[in-house]
Amino acid sequence: MAEISLHDHLKQIRSYFADGREPQDNELASIRRCLAADKVVTKEEAELLFELKDAYKSLENNALFDDIFTDGVTSYVLYTGSTPGALEDLEWLWLEGQISADRDYEPIERELLLTIVQRAETLPPQFHALVYDLEKRLGRGPGWLESFVGSLKSLLGGKGDDKGDDKAGTG
Repeated sequence: MAEISLHDHLKQIRSYFADGREPQDNELASIRRCLAADKVVTKEEAELLFELKDAYKSLENNALFDDIFTDGVTSYVLYTGSTPGALEDLEWLWLEGQISADRDYEPIERELLLTIVQRAETLPPQFHALVYDLEKRLGRGPGWLESFVGSLKSLLGGKGDDKGDDKAGTG
């Protein structure tokens, strides 16, 4: 029997939406194997990962899904542009639209941002502007905010920001 592609796995799980069925761990493990074997994640597949995250609350604290989601989306945004390892403007705009649509910044989305900062060779100035403006965008916000922003700032350490010290875009 031929191995099913990552795309086909994600489409199969998408079909569960209509059936009201939750993805099982063995199905998630199979997706994980496909992701590891393929190592190429398309925009459609990354969008399917966001759909899964949003559709299934049971996946919120599922470590296997967290890894699949974080690795898959990171692979898409860092390795599909013209410069592998760089978060390019087009992928950044897509990612920002995905994570900031509800202004919730769920734990899995925060982990995704941290992973991208850790793995990226360069980041666009807009990414830096978001991080340095996050507190203002969310107000005083929830208790995790200060720790999260502090972690992002320490990881950034000038990574990919060609604007010098003007990280918030003010000046």
